[in-house]
Amino acid sequence: MPQEAQKSPSDAPADDSGTETPPDTQGPEKGAEGSESSSESFSREYVEGLRTEAKENRIKASKVDYVLTEVRRLATREATRGLLTDPEALVWSDDYAHPESGLPDHDRLLAAAEALAKQRPWLARPRGPLPGQGEHSTADEGLSLSALLRS
Repeated sequence: MPQEAQKSPSDAPADDSGTETPPDTQGPEKGAEGSESSSESFSREYVEGLRTEAKENRIKASKVDYVLTEVRRLATREATRGLLTDPEALVWSDDYAHPESGLPDHDRLLAAAEALAKQRPWLARPRGPLPGQGEHSTADEGLSLSALLRS
């Protein structure tokens, strides 16, 4: 019998789903004394290619995670400016993300920072004149050594 007529189901044309079938480099199967693992193993080049691809994907994923973390940190810092003494006090939650894009939503972060400042006033940035801190100078007055010595 010709070899082309005896095709196994694995030799059927593959769909274009993005997955690649391993090349058949094992040749004909051995008889009863052949090991089962040799008929189920892949070529070294194919496995190394998969490992290289997986490594590249891990590197890309770690870069994306880093960028996303930085975007969240900067958006939180910008939204809490003037409200909280430490922007790190507002811990990120997925509730602060825009529902469609998944990016940080400034309005949601601002509302969360205001709620946190009301809930924990010691985290809020002081505003206006502070009691017991003395009189604050205005920006129009210049600093003078003679004025400091007179007081």
